[in-house]
Amino acid sequence: MNTKKIIKSVCKYYGISVTELFSKHKPKSLSVPRQMAIYLLREEAKYYFVDIAKLFGRHHAPIIYGHDTIAGLLKIGDKQTTREIAELTEMIKRKEGEIIEGEIGDNEIPELKKPTRK
Repeated sequence: MNTKKIIKSVCKYYGISVTELFSKHKPKSLSVPRQMAIYLLREEAKYYFVDIAKLFGRHHAPIIYGHDTIAGLLKIGDKQTTREIAELTEMIKRKEGEIIEGEIGDNEIPELKKPTRK
């Protein structure tokens, strides 16, 4: 999975723009999409927290908090979070053209280099 597919899928799923996802504004309506994107970038794409923080233009602490919030909801079996993660994962696994087809410009989404994990 790559960064662009994850970001595009999250934006489409929640009906937000890439600009909103990466904005410095903190309305509650953007916190779940951001946390989902962070969780998927960490768990599915295996990016480091520090790299995800750079992508979002933030310190690594709120990135860890966002990830842990979703992980905690999944751990206790929150049905809505479990459903949303499953639906997002399915969207991401589809071919990229089927996900959005031109709705979100690739040039808006920075690409992370794939980390090498030990």
